[in-house]
This record gives sequence, C-alpha cells and structure tokens, in this order.
Amino acid sequence: MKLELPVAAVKSSNEANREIPKAIDFQNKVTIASIDSSCRGLKTYHDNIDSLANLNRTIVENLVPNLSSAISK
Repeated sequence: MKLELPVAAVKSSNEANREIPKAIDFQNKVTIASIDSSCRGLKTYHDNIDSLANLNRTIVENLVPNLSSAISK
C-alpha cells in the first residue's frame, strides 16, 4: 500500500517541526524569568520584614529604659 501525502501537508508538518521547539524554548524562558522575578520579590519582602523587625527592636530598646526610669520617679 503506497500512501502519498499532499505537498502542502508535508510542508506544513516540516514547518511545525521547526516552530514547535522554538515555542517551547520561548515558553521555558518566560517561565524561568517569572520564577526569578518571584524569587527576587520574596527576597525583597523578607529583607523588608527584617528591617521592620530591627526598627521595632530598636524602638523598644530605646523606650524601655525611659519607661522604667519614668516609673521609678
């Protein structure tokens, strides 16, 4: 049994075989960029939380001695 495909079908198949890997590569690059961006955002959030905790600690350390001396007077 001999089966011949139309030339247009062969061309279309060849074109798809060339373009699909390009699309997959592009999709992978977008996914990696998205993950990198999310990681940077989480690191920034973590850094901001640490800074806020340090600021609160400093405020409490500066207020506590003043409060204890005010109460003893």
